[in-house]
Amino acid sequence: MAKLAIISSYDEECGAAFYSARLKKHLETLGNHQVDVLRLNIGLLRATDSLSVKKAKVHINDLINRMKEFDGVCMQFEPGLYGGAVHLAYPRILKLFDAHPNIVATIHGFHRPSPQGGLWGTLRSIYKKQRGRGFLSNVWEMYSSVKSRKFWRQVKQRSNVKVLTFNASDEAYFRQNFELTHISNFPITYYSKEEVSTYKQKTNRDDYLRKHNLDPSKKYIGIFGFISPYKGHLVAFKMLEQLPKDYELLIIGGEHPHGLEPEVFVSNNIKHLIAYLNNDKINNSQPAIWKEFLNGVQFGQKEFLNLGTADAKLKERIHFLGQVSDDEMPSFYSVIDYAILPYMKTFTGQSGSGPAVFALEFNCKTIFSNAPVFKILERYFPGAMMFTGIGNYYELASAIQKYDNFEDELSDNLKKALEKYNPATMVEKYNEMLGLK
Repeated sequence: MAKLAIISSYDEECGAAFYSARLKKHLETLGNHQVDVLRLNIGLLRATDSLSVKKAKVHINDLINRMKEFDGVCMQFEPGLYGGAVHLAYPRILKLFDAHPNIVATIHGFHRPSPQGGLWGTLRSIYKKQRGRGFLSNVWEMYSSVKSRKFWRQVKQRSNVKVLTFNASDEAYFRQNFELTHISNFPITYYSKEEVSTYKQKTNRDDYLRKHNLDPSKKYIGIFGFISPYKGHLVAFKMLEQLPKDYELLIIGGEHPHGLEPEVFVSNNIKHLIAYLNNDKINNSQPAIWKEFLNGVQFGQKEFLNLGTADAKLKERIHFLGQVSDDEMPSFYSVIDYAILPYMKTFTGQSGSGPAVFALEFNCKTIFSNAPVFKILERYFPGAMMFTGIGNYYELASAIQKYDNFEDELSDNLKKALEKYNPATMVEKYNEMLGLK
């Protein structure tokens, strides 16, 4: 038995926090380790005023002092967990890396530096392409790229830091671009088959749906996770219009707490989803990402240039259930009829998808978009995932109606994959990287 620490956000609405909670449980119960969480003060670390930066320095030093007590440290890596700006986050992470001889850094998300060569050459290219539009934001993006490149070159020099990615593609990226050698990969995993079975046995579908004022005679399609334009909620709305009236949509999730803006009472994401359902005119005040979504610049979906108007009764078939607790989330996956992940954006900076893993582990009837994050996940679950074209809501509706024709084959392939990728084998991977066996 080893004494391990997990450095992460914890006990809050955050993907890294949930992963850390599950990792702690499995390291304790399956690995027989003693595990403590060294919780990051996210609110303090993300603040950029001078007083908060000084307090954050004390917070980081406190973590460093505590790290000395442990045989190994599992750091959850995403720059935003450690600072509201890269020039604050990266030095803090490096200080933590230097504080212990045995660290595994698990990559939840990372800044992918621009492939173009040279800072000024890239700036000229941006200016020429954008013709001055959004120039300052692109300058900041380039500044982040420079900082990121420098950071990973420094990580390469630290043999005490082993890097774990959630997919082989990210591992190859770091090997190729930064020559990292102390690196491996393993997909996200949350629940064992025994835990899944327990949730399904104790959750009665009809009773659970009635608890949420839902009609058990309907067929419910779930879309999970934090609400963001690239998640494809509008695609889900358009899909629902193509399905019979007994199909309804459950939106299980809310806005990411780190995405909330001061003095903004209703976010643009929610505002524009509701505007579509109410047939309100979407004016010119929408944020840039929505303009790009509507005109197809970012996502390449020209058909969304003219979304038209929603069916008058559509909003009666859509249920916003909000963000639910970590304890309640498995129950929803146990009772829904279908799950969809109609992601639009090609790359989002995320290394994996928690909602996708949930759907697979609970063997939901799930349809994924062709977004690369899911195509990469398929390498671990070959023949176990059904895909539709990005933004093609007609195809998505059709896939739902014909899913039963493929369910047996998909389930058999899923079962084989979960024998290889599960909490027990995840613990083995961490043991291996921490040198505990």
